[in-house]
Amino acid sequence: MAASSSDAAPHLRPAQLFRELEKNPRIVVHTNPESEGLIRARVQGANLAADESEILVFLDSHCEAGFRWLETLIEPIMTDPTMVTIPAIDLINDITLDFKASGGPFRGGFTNRLDYTWIGLTPAQEKRDREQPGGHHLILTPAMPGGLFAIHRDFWNHIGTYDTDMHVWGGENIEMSLRIWQCGGRMAFVPCSRVGHMFRTSFKQFKENFPYAFPDGASKTVGRNKARAAEVWIDSPDAKAIAYQHMFGRRDGTVPPHIEVGDLTERFELRRRLNCRSYDWYARNIYPDHPLTE
Repeated sequence: MAASSSDAAPHLRPAQLFRELEKNPRIVVHTNPESEGLIRARVQGANLAADESEILVFLDSHCEAGFRWLETLIEPIMTDPTMVTIPAIDLINDITLDFKASGGPFRGGFTNRLDYTWIGLTPAQEKRDREQPGGHHLILTPAMPGGLFAIHRDFWNHIGTYDTDMHVWGGENIEMSLRIWQCGGRMAFVPCSRVGHMFRTSFKQFKENFPYAFPDGASKTVGRNKARAAEVWIDSPDAKAIAYQHMFGRRDGTVPPHIEVGDLTERFELRRRLNCRSYDWYARNIYPDHPLTE
């Protein structure tokens, strides 16, 4: 499925391209009448694909897949439907379009502001990597980048898809990472599956804006999304207070008044229904080097 946003810049709405895509019966092009943002658009795409697809693969539009990337990405899910897989992410230069293999291997984590970051392997993972260089092993990871991953359709629905009351994008990958691990799933990078991703590193250089709108501004929108994730999934008062201190400059573990997180009843009910584990469990067992600690 290819989805386009109604508020995209004119050169990002290539009608001719979509007409060509629609000639392929295996491709569905869906255009929302108004901009929904990445989070809700992905849920809509998954719903449209659900009847045909046992496994859902999400890719940002600014990606280029490598040779046989798909087979190696979905094989672990066929063995374990609760496994969420992420390809090794190579780099596409956003000016020259040059393709560069990433370093690594790495795990994914997050900062004390709940922003995604790359982190090193655990000692056990490093030992295995030394002993089996170039092996086909999975790299279990506490967090995912968010732009590209595969998940079994039934598990996607079971764990609650995305929080569709988040806006545009930002923080949804951290929320989903916590939810997957705390609610009975696992998540891993697949080194043999390689996908190039274009990061907008030149935007500041050329003083350009995002080619889509954040109705409340990027900072407030992403802050709200991350607060929704923290309120539901970081149930450790100390850990949440550290996150909010770095995100909002508040030491009391509360969201500032100008950030309206919205109704969280449905997400708390999801957590209760799935009997999900605590953040402390996640920190001890999945991410012992997590940053939300004194």
